[in-house]
Amino acid sequence: MYKTVGEERFLLWAVCSIQLQAYFSSGGEKLLAFAEALLKKHISSHSLHEPEALSLYVSILEQQAKYDAALEVLSGDLGSLMGREEDKLRLQGRLLTQACNYVAASEIYQKVLESCPDDWESFLHYLGCLLERDVKLPKPTTGEHTCSSCSVDSNKTSLSEEVVESRLASALLFVQKLQKNDSSDSVRGPHLANIEIERQHRLSGNSTKFMEALVNYFHRFGHLSCSSSDVEIYL
Repeated sequence: MYKTVGEERFLLWAVCSIQLQAYFSSGGEKLLAFAEALLKKHISSHSLHEPEALSLYVSILEQQAKYDAALEVLSGDLGSLMGREEDKLRLQGRLLTQACNYVAASEIYQKVLESCPDDWESFLHYLGCLLERDVKLPKPTTGEHTCSSCSVDSNKTSLSEEVVESRLASALLFVQKLQKNDSSDSVRGPHLANIEIERQHRLSGNSTKFMEALVNYFHRFGHLSCSSSDVEIYL
């Protein structure tokens, strides 16, 4: 259909089909390269016009570990197809993390949190990048997951103890700033982030303020039905 009509939607169907074949058959690298070539050819003659097309293009590049190329696409004219700036930033943060550019990734996630302070996953990615640790997220399910199902990996980082403490202190200052900017009970992320930071301190052998952070959270949000599930992972 794409060869006959040349419409973008038919190209996306063809590329999605190729992508699925790459998942479930041998020769995946060649198939992904072919899908990328199809998209590039279409872009050179027609560009892209739908957010889904951009997401698919970035996905194809990401599967081939072409993170710099994907970042270049997002920072170019095609990046404007992303509906919300925060969505684009989250995608950039993920790509930078996969490219092991942790400093740039943490700065991107910081921008996300400044506009979406209750974005718990972005905070964990931010902290994970600062400490150069993996982030444990739940596998996709049909139901929603809670904050307690996500955490920063407790495996030791390659950073020195002094660097870890310095970066945790920086994260704490940033979180305190977010707390001051929004004092409503509907935004719990920055306060829960304080507990996660103190948990990381405890992993480094400094547990003096961990219980204090938990108690402060209950004092602030204990009247909410979700407060216990929020901190379940820490109890």
